[in-house]
Amino acid sequence: MSKTCRNPETLLEPLRPNAEPVVRLVVCDIDGTLIDDDGRIPERNIQAFAELKRRNILYTLATGRMDRMARVYVSQLEVHLPMIACNGAIIRDCATDEVLARQALDPADAATLVSWLNGNGLDFLCYSADEVYYPPTSRRIERFRAYNKAMRQYGQPPILLLPLPQTPTDAFYSSLVKVLAVVPDARTLARTRAMLAEKTRCSGLLSGPAFLDIQDKAATKGHALKKLAAMLRVPLAQTMVLGDHDNDVAMLEIAGVGVVMADASAPALAAAHYRTGAHHASGVAQAIACLALDR
Repeated sequence: MSKTCRNPETLLEPLRPNAEPVVRLVVCDIDGTLIDDDGRIPERNIQAFAELKRRNILYTLATGRMDRMARVYVSQLEVHLPMIACNGAIIRDCATDEVLARQALDPADAATLVSWLNGNGLDFLCYSADEVYYPPTSRRIERFRAYNKAMRQYGQPPILLLPLPQTPTDAFYSSLVKVLAVVPDARTLARTRAMLAEKTRCSGLLSGPAFLDIQDKAATKGHALKKLAAMLRVPLAQTMVLGDHDNDVAMLEIAGVGVVMADASAPALAAAHYRTGAHHASGVAQAIACLALDR
C-alpha cells in the first residue's frame, strides 16, 4: 500500500509504521539523496526547501563529507542552522565556523588504521575538521582537487589538502575524525571490516558502493541528530530525515519520520518509514511535500 498526498504526483511507499507527527526539523543527506548524479540540486528540491523556510520549518544537512565540501549546498539552500558533517563526527555552525561538537578517532586506533591501510596498499584519506590528508599514491584525492577548482567560481575557499606526514605524531592522530578507505570489492571490504573488529574500536559504514567511512563508534548521524535536536529544543519525534545508504541508518532509526530514496541500500530501507522517488527525480521534494508540508 502506498501513501498519497494532496499532490497527485506524489506517491510514497510505507516501509514500517510511524505516528506521522507534525515535522518541525528536516535533516537531509547530500550524496545520493539531495543532489543528482552531476552534483546539482534539482530545482524541485530547491523549491521544497524554500517552502520549508517560508513556513518556518527548520532544516539542515547531514553528510559524510567534511562541511567545507558542502558549503555550496548550504549557500544554495540558505541553511542557517548548524550542519552535521563527517557522518556525525562534526556539528558546525557554518555562519561562524564554530565547531559545536566533535567526536574524534582514538589516536591509537587512528595509528592502527593508517599503518594497516598503507601496508595493504589501499587508497584512503584522513579527515580532520578542516584538512584532508592523503598518501602519495592516492587517487581519491583528485576528487578534492577537482572540487577546489570548481568552487573557485562560487567564491568558496579551498579545502586544505596535505600529504600524509611521513612520521605522524600523536597530535596528528588526535586531530582525525574520519578515515575514508576505498574498498574496490567484497573481499577487500570483508578484510577491512575484520581488521576493524579485531584491532580497533571503530565502526566501518559504507557511504557509497566502494567507500568505507571508518570512525569512532560514537560518531554517527544518529548521535549527532540527538545533539542537534537538543540544541534546537525539537523532540526527536518531530524530526524528519532523508537518506540513502548505510551511514544514514542511525538517524533513520531514531527520527520521527525516516525517508529513503528509491534505490537505497538494504540497511537503509530496513530502518526507514517511507521510500520516496529516486534522488535524480527529486525524491526529496516529493517526500517533503507529502510528509512535512502536506499537513
